[in-house]
Amino acid sequence: MIGTLWADLRAQRLRSVLTGLSMLVGVLVVVGISAASAVVDDVFVASAEQKDGIAGSHVLTLPPATATQALDAAELTHRRLGGAPARLEVSTTNPLMLSAHDAPDPDLRSVETLWTSGNLTDFHRYPVLAGSPDLGTGLPAVVILNAAAAEVGLQPGDSVWTPLADGGTPTRLTVSGIVDDGHASPRMWAPLALWELQQPPDPASTQTLLRFVVPPEKGADAAVAVTAAVAAAGVDPGAEQPVRVDRVGELRESLSFMQAVFSAVAVAALLVSALGLLNIGLASIAERSRELVVRRALGARRSHLFIQVMGSSLLLAVIVTVVAVGLVVGLMHLAAPLWLPEGGAHRVPAVPWEAFGLGLSAAALTAALGSALPAWKATRLPVADALRR
Repeated sequence: MIGTLWADLRAQRLRSVLTGLSMLVGVLVVVGISAASAVVDDVFVASAEQKDGIAGSHVLTLPPATATQALDAAELTHRRLGGAPARLEVSTTNPLMLSAHDAPDPDLRSVETLWTSGNLTDFHRYPVLAGSPDLGTGLPAVVILNAAAAEVGLQPGDSVWTPLADGGTPTRLTVSGIVDDGHASPRMWAPLALWELQQPPDPASTQTLLRFVVPPEKGADAAVAVTAAVAAAGVDPGAEQPVRVDRVGELRESLSFMQAVFSAVAVAALLVSALGLLNIGLASIAERSRELVVRRALGARRSHLFIQVMGSSLLLAVIVTVVAVGLVVGLMHLAAPLWLPEGGAHRVPAVPWEAFGLGLSAAALTAALGSALPAWKATRLPVADALRR
């Protein structure tokens, strides 16, 4: 059957090429919009998740509390959320002595320090430039630097020094990883257990945040559970409530609107392609009327003629889809790296399999709409009148 349909396309090469080009325009619009939307969505969402936190990130500002109470609150939150990522964040500004040698460099840099625990990529989409993004738990004397802090040439395994308390002796820490957090100012992440040892004399002098990640639709229930967990740890949250800090939901709503507009353009392009295919199909049936009625006279059924005309269009739709997807994939891998920002958190564009399926569906629908009437007309050709011509 496929061989017969292919022979039918080859017999009318010029018409097949014109029909394919008409169909290709609409399918290219559909496949291109689908693939581009996926790339744009990832670029914008990646940037937001890099700076503000992955989807479902919430933060509760804890009132003044001891280090032990704050740590208990984080542990209870983790348990009551069913093992969802939860950690404390204590932000301070520390003098940091950077060096790749065994002795501290006398030059000091003021570095924002985030005392925390766990894997940084559980909470933000940070590209890992070197080493590991996991601080672990306990007292590992390690730090993770952002790209700005490591720009002096530091690598995993090198040493940095920072005092754990104001006026204290600098403590040697080993760089375990370097990440890209999207910030131009130097930052580092250090184990929360070291901050606990520091025991600031005035808990009110530092701001402690409890960050956790839950599916956005479960945010309200999680807020109640977290507030209860904090109270159970002996910390009175007062009027403070968990606040969602990521912007992924807002971005996706905006992107959905733009995708709807482009989808309308794609539908219009498909309708134009279907009309072009219909005109070409009707002209083709008029030219091939004698051939078709001869087949009828030789015993071909009307269903055979319908399948021949419709099947040729559907086979052409498959060929057009393969060409369209090949063009889009080639453009993505050649041009997308030139358009996308360097060093961002976005992923390398993948093969748009979803766009492939959407393009095939669009091509098949276009072929069906444009060839249904010509196929039906082919089955209704008057045999006697056609043979007299």
